[in-house]
Amino acid sequence: MSKRGVSILVTVIVLLVGAATETGHSSPAGRITLIRLTASPANYTGNCPATIHFNGFIRADGPLSGGGSFSRSDGSHGEFTPYKLSHAGQVGIHDTWRLGGPGENFTGWEQFGTGNTRSNRAVFHLHCRK
Repeated sequence: MSKRGVSILVTVIVLLVGAATETGHSSPAGRITLIRLTASPANYTGNCPATIHFNGFIRADGPLSGGGSFSRSDGSHGEFTPYKLSHAGQVGIHDTWRLGGPGENFTGWEQFGTGNTRSNRAVFHLHCRK
């Protein structure tokens, strides 16, 4: 192949590679990078039933929508929670659990999950007065 032929071939390859990288300006769907959850109060002593609040977030590296649910240490589940992010960032999640009776002591947890991704277990301790 002549010098001119090699030069043309290199130019075509460069243009094709450049076009391939320029074409993908639309963002692919994001993925979850972190889910965190905390219990408040984490240690309750007082009259029961008591309400424990669970607050946290889902963080994603791009646009993402879906839903998940809260699992609890007693085997029950919180409500289905939808979420939507229009770009990379995080969105809040929240649930409440009302439980306990006079004289009960209970250590429990709640966890948020979506697909195969789960948050940490938000642990709390409940000490109910008689």
